[in-house]
Amino acid sequence: IFYNEYGFYNELLAALKTLEDKGFARQSFSTYYETANNLDELKEKIFTGEIEDAKTVASLMAYAVKYEA
Repeated sequence: IFYNEYGFYNELLAALKTLEDKGFARQSFSTYYETANNLDELKEKIFTGEIEDAKTVASLMAYAVKYEA
């Protein structure tokens, strides 16, 4: 999961897309990761079941509680 708050990972995501476009990847890199631009998107991915790993869910929810206050 790339938590792309304030566009922090925009350049990396663009580089991955460029590699795909130039044929350096057999399949899309985006099949290996998710992106979210804010805490609400992260929580939505958890609640809809897109993110199921227990450690990931626990850490993201702890982060949300800490930084939403």
